[in-house]
Amino acid sequence: MIWFTADTHFGHKGIIDHCSRPFSSVEEMDESILSTINKLVQPNDTLIHLGDFCWLEKNLPTYFGSINCLNKHLVIGNHDDKSAKKYFDSVKDIWYFRHNNRKIALCHYPFHSWRRGWFHLHGHCHGTAPVKPGRIDIGWDVWKRPVSFDEIIETFDSQPPMEKY
Repeated sequence: MIWFTADTHFGHKGIIDHCSRPFSSVEEMDESILSTINKLVQPNDTLIHLGDFCWLEKNLPTYFGSINCLNKHLVIGNHDDKSAKKYFDSVKDIWYFRHNNRKIALCHYPFHSWRRGWFHLHGHCHGTAPVKPGRIDIGWDVWKRPVSFDEIIETFDSQPPMEKY
């Protein structure tokens, strides 16, 4: 199964207040997020993280190693570093993802417009981006868990893809 998430901000104490996360410490937040991910994402699954994985690069190996699935991909966010390439299976700025005849543009940032007939997943806005047909904020502060590819498709099937620029 394929899963998506964004904006976990592991190790980032300031995100607790910034996004009103219900935690008293960064350790509590990190433990809760990792536990939630590992309950849903199975060892043979794929996790695609759309940016802002963790706060400090030096902590990346710890958080990366705590996620139990084998296939982990990162779409770079504004708090990520390309040095993450040594940990993730792939690291990209933008990923045009195709799976089962679906076309999805993946980027940390929300696009105002994107390729005709494609859907778009993003993070970065922590639930504050205006809703647009064919675009979903899959950030942690919106879903509070990873989102499965099947859930994404169900959501997109109830919307038309972006057709006009």
